[in-house]
Amino acid sequence: MIVKMSKYAFMVYHREYDAFLTTLRELGVVHVKETNSILDNAELQALLAERKQVDTAIRYCKSLNSQTKGVALAPARELTKAEGLKLVGKLEEMQEKQVQLQAAKASLEKDIAYMDIWGEFSYANIRRLKKAGFDVTFFSCPTSKYEPKWGEEYNAFLVNNFQSVTYFVTVTKTGTPIDIDAERPKMPDRGLAKLHLAMEQLLDNIKALNNQLKEYAAGQYNTLLELEKNIQNEFNLSNTLVQTDREAGDKLMILEGFVPTEDAPAMEESLGKDGYYFQPLEIEEGDKVPIKLRNNKFSKLYEPITKMFSLPNYAEFDPTPLFAPFFMLFFGLCFGDGGYGLLVILVCTFLKRKVNPDFKPYLTLFQYLGLAALIVGSCTGSFFGISLVDVPAFSKVKDYFVSSDNLMTFSIVIGLVQIIFGKTVAAFKMKAQKGIKHSIAPFAWVFVITSLALAFGLPMLNLQLPEIVK
Repeated sequence: MIVKMSKYAFMVYHREYDAFLTTLRELGVVHVKETNSILDNAELQALLAERKQVDTAIRYCKSLNSQTKGVALAPARELTKAEGLKLVGKLEEMQEKQVQLQAAKASLEKDIAYMDIWGEFSYANIRRLKKAGFDVTFFSCPTSKYEPKWGEEYNAFLVNNFQSVTYFVTVTKTGTPIDIDAERPKMPDRGLAKLHLAMEQLLDNIKALNNQLKEYAAGQYNTLLELEKNIQNEFNLSNTLVQTDREAGDKLMILEGFVPTEDAPAMEESLGKDGYYFQPLEIEEGDKVPIKLRNNKFSKLYEPITKMFSLPNYAEFDPTPLFAPFFMLFFGLCFGDGGYGLLVILVCTFLKRKVNPDFKPYLTLFQYLGLAALIVGSCTGSFFGISLVDVPAFSKVKDYFVSSDNLMTFSIVIGLVQIIFGKTVAAFKMKAQKGIKHSIAPFAWVFVITSLALAFGLPMLNLQLPEIVK
């Protein structure tokens, strides 16, 4: 269900406004009505960018901490925002260095793989030949195009044949024109031994940097969380000031906001003690009322699915408890295997002991979905892809399994029930929003569909309707 909200207007003398906002923040129940766009405010946009930057750092550190077993997180430190952002900047520098090292590693791996084809040789000897008036030129060409006469004409020496490509070098006097139909590859600037040595050094640097990043993640994670919280509070305060109207020569500050109705009496009592003026207002059509959902333990598991699409409008119904049973049933019908459903239940039960508490609701959801698959699969006689009807041990109960024909009929009936259910929800929604006269047509559709379903469906079940009912 959608938690009922109350709308309030607050009027505060400008010198008391900071203290008033502090009181509201401590109460933590008021959602400020946004009457001015934050897109046009440079300060708010800068705060949003900082919060995004910190959030990215937090998610990176959380990922690193999850990869290290038994990691001890350091407690949060009190830092100024500037000091906290320097910490984030340091992390970004290390990440950039990590990217550069990985790029260098990929380049070295490519050079080593290429030099393995040529084998080990000394660039120093090539330079000595150059001083003596000889050029050493590297070539590669398809093996089918290699000409043996190049050995006589240009002192060509075959080095290797690899994947239908021939690799060779020529040794000619400096200035000798070489007319060979082959590619002159760009060679690495070091020999194979030096490349391997450089790779070892690079791997040591990467390992050291990775250890440094892990230490940083464990040491600064809670501090970054506190920094994000402070930036969020600063954003909320600045946004509140942006949404505040100023009257009477900027002496009177006027603010509108929404409060959960159940929390309104406590808020009124707290503000009344401090002498602040507030006035309840009627929620008007078009108001962007904040949405807060409250459901039972079962339906609450499906709220992430609702949020994946969009939260309902304040004037609408919360669809979560309405679609939750159908979602579970249709998952079971689609999965349709008791063995895999049981496996999902067991895996989720095991993982619930290991994962972060934030993820446990998702695992509980999949336990329910696995239960639906287990029930449907058991009814249809499917277990790990095995048809239980064909297993001799189940011969005495094979008549109790749901056949494919019965399952098709059941699916059609469930589809019809869902249509009627959806039409009924739409009718009640129309009644709640616009009154009973506007809901007559939706309710009529429910009556017509239900009547037609009974009129044609019951005779198929050998149930005859009285003539007067027909």
